[in-house]
Amino acid sequence: FQHPYCDMCEVGYYGMSAANGSLNCTECQCLLGAFTTCDNTSGQCDCLPNVVGPTCSHCQEGSFLPSVDGLVFEAEQAVCSRRVTIHSESLPYKCPLSADVDVPQPHTGAGSVTISRNTYQNENPDVITLMQIVNLVIHVTVPKSTYYIAAVRYTAEKEKFDWNDVRVYFETPDVIPVSTTDPCLQSLIDLDAETHSLPAVGSGGFWLYNKPVCLPGGVDLKLHITVPNPNPYLTKTDKLIIDSVLLLPDLKSQWMAEGISVPNDIEYSFPNCILASANLTVSLLTLLPPSCDEIVFQSVVFLYNGCLACSCNELGSLNETCRMNSGQCFCKEHVKGKQCDSCASDYFGDLSHATGGCAGTYIRYIRDAHTYQRRLLSLSLSLSLSLSL
Repeated sequence: FQHPYCDMCEVGYYGMSAANGSLNCTECQCLLGAFTTCDNTSGQCDCLPNVVGPTCSHCQEGSFLPSVDGLVFEAEQAVCSRRVTIHSESLPYKCPLSADVDVPQPHTGAGSVTISRNTYQNENPDVITLMQIVNLVIHVTVPKSTYYIAAVRYTAEKEKFDWNDVRVYFETPDVIPVSTTDPCLQSLIDLDAETHSLPAVGSGGFWLYNKPVCLPGGVDLKLHITVPNPNPYLTKTDKLIIDSVLLLPDLKSQWMAEGISVPNDIEYSFPNCILASANLTVSLLTLLPPSCDEIVFQSVVFLYNGCLACSCNELGSLNETCRMNSGQCFCKEHVKGKQCDSCASDYFGDLSHATGGCAGTYIRYIRDAHTYQRRLLSLSLSLSLSLSL
C-alpha cells in the first residue's frame, strides 16, 4: 500500500477498491518487455505503442511483430582486405563472393563470402607473397542501445582441420559523442577481441559470441571477422563460407543490468527460446517451455519499442492490415511491395495520389494478345480434330 491513509496500491500493484470490497493489492500481470506500468484500479497495463491486451500480450490490428532474427547483416556487403602479418598494412581486396545458388542452404541474402586457398594468393605474379590474414568488415547498426546475442552464420568445409584462430570483434566508432551517457559505448570500448575456432560443421552452422554484447543504438559500428591462413593444411576443396551476422535481442541481460528480477522461466529458457525462434541450432534434448512465444514477444517489442505499424498504401492494399509475422500488406491485383506501394512487372502507375493505380504497359497488352491468339489457335485445332473424327 501507499498514500498516508494506506488506501491506494503502490506502483506495480492494483485492485484495492472500496466500491467492490477489495482490500488487497495484486501485482500487475503485464509482460515485462511490453509495458511501462498498470492502472492502479483495474490492472490494465500501460502498453507500448501498437501493443494491446490486458497484459500487453499482442499487437493491435494494423500492426505487426518484427521477426526476432530481423537484424541480419549480410557478408556479401562486407569490405574485405588482406595483409601479410597482423602488424602489416591492410591491402584492399575484392570480397570473393558466391551467388546464393552456389552456397549450401540454409543461407540468407543474395550470396556469401567464400574463403579458400586462392583467397590467400597474391594477385601480382611478380610478387611471391602468401597473404596470411583475410579481414571482413561488416557495417552494423542496431535500433536500440541494449544487449544483443551475436551469431555468425557460416559453412566450414575442411577435410581434416577446423578453421582455427578466427577473430571476431566490434571496432570502436571513429566519432563518439562527447556528451553521451550511453553505457553501451563504454562497454564497447572495453570489449576485447575474441579468438575462436570455427568447427567444420557443414551447412547452416553458426557461432555465438562468447557473451552478450551491449551495443549503442543508431551508431554505425564495424564488426571485424579476421581469418588467418591455415596453410599448409588447406587443400583446393577446403572452403569457409561466411553468410551473415545475426544480432538477437537479449532482454535477460538488459534486465539483469538494470537490477530487475528475472522470472525463473526466462532465467533458464531465454537463450534457447531466442535461438530456436531464429532458426539456429538447439539441441534436440532441449525442452522448450510453452512460455517461449511470450519470451520472444517481450524481447521484440522491447527492442522496437512496441509493434510496428503496417503502413499499407491506401490505394495499393486491400485493407489496413498485414501479416502478423512479416508486416506484408495484402496487395490488390497488379500491385507489389511490402506496403503495396509499387506496380508489378509489366504494369505502371502512381500510387501516391487519390486517382492513382496500376495499368498494364503496351508490352503487357501485346503479350496478353499473343496469349489470347495462341489459345484461340489451340482451340481451333482441337475443334478441327474433333470434327475430322
